[in-house]
Amino acid sequence: MSKPSPLGAVLADDENVQTAIDLLLDYSKSDLLAFQNMPGWPSHTIALNLKMVDEKITETFTASGLASAIEVFNEIAVIAPPGTGKTTTLLQLTEAILGNASSVAVFVPLSEWSTCPDIFFQSFVRRAAFRDARERQFELLAEHGRLVLILDGWNELDETSKRRVRNELKSLRRNYPDLRLVVSSRHKDFDIPIDGPVIEVDVLTEEQQQEVAKALRGSEGESLMDHAWRTPGLRELVE
Repeated sequence: MSKPSPLGAVLADDENVQTAIDLLLDYSKSDLLAFQNMPGWPSHTIALNLKMVDEKITETFTASGLASAIEVFNEIAVIAPPGTGKTTTLLQLTEAILGNASSVAVFVPLSEWSTCPDIFFQSFVRRAAFRDARERQFELLAEHGRLVLILDGWNELDETSKRRVRNELKSLRRNYPDLRLVVSSRHKDFDIPIDGPVIEVDVLTEEQQQEVAKALRGSEGESLMDHAWRTPGLRELVE
């Protein structure tokens, strides 16, 4: 019978898990900032309301609440119509998880990932923010349930890419049963590869719309939004 690898024993040590968390947290925050600094990312974001796709549950919550939910459910799907904040919500979720500092979250635009041949962990270490990280560090956190993959844009994939993602997730679940997954799509596709609750991004409230308008245009923005709410025909466009 062969002896356990000394290297494997060291990597499995809890102290090294925490070391990997501390290291990858810093890298992940830089990676998240790179996404938030991309052209088109809104300079003024608000905490969007989320709700369970379940008629019995009416309470809404924010990305911070969703970050807590991923500690209970290993897998969660997030759905939203076009332009209602799906990607914004996932980036806010990534930020909330990193802020809790107990797990590492990595945001993955699936349409971008699908164009490269790498598996997820390989693709991470090719990013500038993770250039000093190693695949083994991601594997270590996945083994201990301290890694969350935030996969954005299931609906943007063609069937070949969807099959590839399913196979990748099947392998990850087998090798890392405590790995946590969040997948987003535009609607409740029957084929979302997630076995867990479905969360929906709620429409903006009047107060949230006012907040966005004020952030973008100041008092003028507030006046324009108030006018839209009071004008028949325009009100339906902002509801």
